[in-house]
Amino acid sequence: MTRPSLGLWILGLFAVSAAAPAFAACSPGVHDYAIDATRLDSALQQFAHTSGCFVETDLGGDAGLLANGVEGRFTAANALIRLVRGTGLEAHFDHGHYAVNRADREAVKQRVDTLRSQVVSARENGALSQGEAEALDRELAAVWRDAQTLISEQGFLSAAENASFQRLFAYVQGQLGG
Repeated sequence: MTRPSLGLWILGLFAVSAAAPAFAACSPGVHDYAIDATRLDSALQQFAHTSGCFVETDLGGDAGLLANGVEGRFTAANALIRLVRGTGLEAHFDHGHYAVNRADREAVKQRVDTLRSQVVSARENGALSQGEAEALDRELAAVWRDAQTLISEQGFLSAAENASFQRLFAYVQGQLGG
């Protein structure tokens, strides 16, 4: 898990202070975007100027990733997704609050790692057969692989996809007796 830092909000603060008179409240509606493929930090700043929407982020080593260009008329949410798609980062939206991070990826990875460790312990304790443990491990490996692919291709992990993963986690936990 990443440690909070000033970088978490500095991009939005810079964008607001640099264009305070021209900045309106976050307008998630349709806007005309003309953002070239450029460094992610620069692209997010341009997004904030166009949409008026602060983007919470802690890019750390990801600031230099190349964002996609966005040209045309899009909602703020759609433009942000287009910017981050393919970077491995996720765009998140909650009632006008925008964030770019790896939160879903990290949550899935942590849960998969925890369950895989529990599967190994259950196998060693005789609670699972070798075949049962291998089958559960394959399922967990598939979830991790699928989560990474979906996030990279889409720029987000949908609620339905996350719910599907949670159901599999619950199934595995049930097989472990918990």
